[in-house]
Amino acid sequence: MDLYRAVRIATYLVVFTGALAVWMVENHLGYLSLVAGAAVMDYTFCDAGRRPPIRRWLADLLTLAILLAYAIYLVVPAYLAGRPWVAVSEVAHFLIVLQAVTFFTPQRGSIIRTYCCPTLAVLVVTAVVFNEGHGPGLLLRLALYVAATAWLLFLNALWRERQRFAEQEEALELVSGAKPNPQRPSARQHLGERTARQGLAMTAVMTVLCLITGFLLFFSWPRLSESTMRLLGSIWPSVDQPKEEPGEGKEGPKVLPVNSGGGVTGTFNNLKMGFSEDLRLDQLAPLYEDPTPALEVFFPDLPRDALDDDGMLYIRGASLATYRDNGFVPPDGTNWRDRDAEAGRDYVALEEASGQHLRPMNELRLVEQRVHLINQRTSCYFALAPVRRVKGVRVRLDEEGGLHPDGAGTLRNDDETADYVVWSNPVPRPDQTARAQNGDPRYLRWHECVADRQHRLDLRNLAQKIVADHPNDLAKALAIRDYLRDSGLYRYTTALDQLQRKGDDLAEFLFGTPDQRQGHCGYFATAFVMLCRAADLPARVALGFARPVAGVPP
Repeated sequence: MDLYRAVRIATYLVVFTGALAVWMVENHLGYLSLVAGAAVMDYTFCDAGRRPPIRRWLADLLTLAILLAYAIYLVVPAYLAGRPWVAVSEVAHFLIVLQAVTFFTPQRGSIIRTYCCPTLAVLVVTAVVFNEGHGPGLLLRLALYVAATAWLLFLNALWRERQRFAEQEEALELVSGAKPNPQRPSARQHLGERTARQGLAMTAVMTVLCLITGFLLFFSWPRLSESTMRLLGSIWPSVDQPKEEPGEGKEGPKVLPVNSGGGVTGTFNNLKMGFSEDLRLDQLAPLYEDPTPALEVFFPDLPRDALDDDGMLYIRGASLATYRDNGFVPPDGTNWRDRDAEAGRDYVALEEASGQHLRPMNELRLVEQRVHLINQRTSCYFALAPVRRVKGVRVRLDEEGGLHPDGAGTLRNDDETADYVVWSNPVPRPDQTARAQNGDPRYLRWHECVADRQHRLDLRNLAQKIVADHPNDLAKALAIRDYLRDSGLYRYTTALDQLQRKGDDLAEFLFGTPDQRQGHCGYFATAFVMLCRAADLPARVALGFARPVAGVPP
């Protein structure tokens, strides 16, 4: 094979890994098809020598136009909405488009800067920003990237070295006046068999090392750490991590009473990837259990009416009402309000009863909660709802009633924001609340959430069929819950990579073939909300934690 052609093909492979990474995150073939089409055109018109490459000024103009389009429609709105990580991910996606454009220009810059670094950035965004999980998919993409990059750099170094040698030989011939050496290796010399074997051996070694390192970091080390912590916890039990009582099972620490102060401490776990501040149905990466505690809530005095009839305690983080592009998205920040503490107080009071806050049955009764983040980072406060006080000088209130730290800050488990104190009213019972008059229409919006007209008709008919024989709103909502939970038509799964979604994830979950009517808790929550709205019941999604409580007097 011609050495120059081998370098170009290796470059295609590196760019392809970046496109593959974005495609697997976005579940959209646009990025992959763009790169594939650019590669075919580049090979046909440039590498084959049939036409000269596009002029550099035209390629620069095209790049600038694409960059402005990304900035106007994707990057800037995400940043202004207080979601800088989403803006970062969009910039990483732009790098894929930029790489496709560079196919049409003569390669004159550094391969590492032009191709390898942007592709690595895309892979990092894939792994970190989207929190896809440390699974086999990420490991294989990293291995593919390392293999393609190692092979490309080897060929590029060989090609440049031969170019340099040829230039030196030509310079000596000009100085000495000697005749050209016909045996001199040229930059377009064929790739030798021995050299190819050496390069492939180096690539194979680097790929195997990547796989071994990834396996140790992503699989062995977390499990070893978990086993070690459990062993240490069994030897030296503490109040923060109470020892399991016989018969409790292995699903995680229970909420147990502690002896100090007569209070109750609850440890809440991140399971199945843990808490997320949005709810996407189109990210079909497999979910993995994370048994490490997420946060701990201490109640100096937890009343029995703070629990539901089954003894469950619900700690809410955020609420979502807007469904767009196969998922519920967080409030965009346009209607957020800053609330300040009054003079002489060390807490922010939230006394008003609004559509975002359930009207308390007893305004004078407050339940104190002292929250400690163990393995959780979030932009919202976790607490019983409705919250009435937050210790501090300022909080932000979003349009759904969610509480956030001042500014665009994040509550982190590794700094002073890991501990905070809130006071809430006990959660009203469903039969103690009434539908708000003239409520916000976004809680009834469902037509535009389902793209296909037939699926809209199916959703409406199914909702009306479920609630037909039920007289009031509460009975209708419970009927929809029971249908999704007990009908046997839908199955809970975390193996999302086994699903074959083709477009509308919600419609395929509700009306697809039996093997597609399965999903994680987000699928069930989304289906519940949309069925409620189709039955004229206002609904939204609440995100947080729920745990049974032991030791609370009846």
